[in-house]
Amino acid sequence: MEELAPIYGLDKDQAVLAGLLHDAAKELPSDRWMALIRDNEPLLHDAEIYDYDHYLHGPVGALVIQRELGIKETAILEAIIAHGYYGSWEEFNRPLAWCLRFADILEPGRDWSNNDWLKDIVHPMREAALGGRLMDAASLLPGRLIPWYESIGLSIHPNLRRAAAIR
Repeated sequence: MEELAPIYGLDKDQAVLAGLLHDAAKELPSDRWMALIRDNEPLLHDAEIYDYDHYLHGPVGALVIQRELGIKETAILEAIIAHGYYGSWEEFNRPLAWCLRFADILEPGRDWSNNDWLKDIVHPMREAALGGRLMDAASLLPGRLIPWYESIGLSIHPNLRRAAAIR
């Protein structure tokens, strides 16, 4: 996120903080997830439709960091909500949310060499994202995620389908 922030005119501190916290809820136990979802009407509705781990970890994570860490910056919270394809299209399609998606994949510690659905787009995505070509980088991911999600039986969030049409 630190590398991507100046390329896309993002506030560096917000970008780094969003990057550090974006998966805050991903490993919470399911009973904690359910308690947080039950306390939030919009999440309750979508929890009936979409997979928790892939789509709702962002919104639940935003609730956790807001409640437990007191972080209230809208840009950070919205990017965390939207990085997993959840939220309004406007929030979803902002550079900070796209950069979180890129950082998830491009983080130097990740090895995708054994991941057949992703390994061949990592290099072009890195070049496009770090080269300031946000939409070029953004167009690579949905085309791979949709078939992979379908192959493992996950529902496809409308934002993911909409993002696939960016090309």
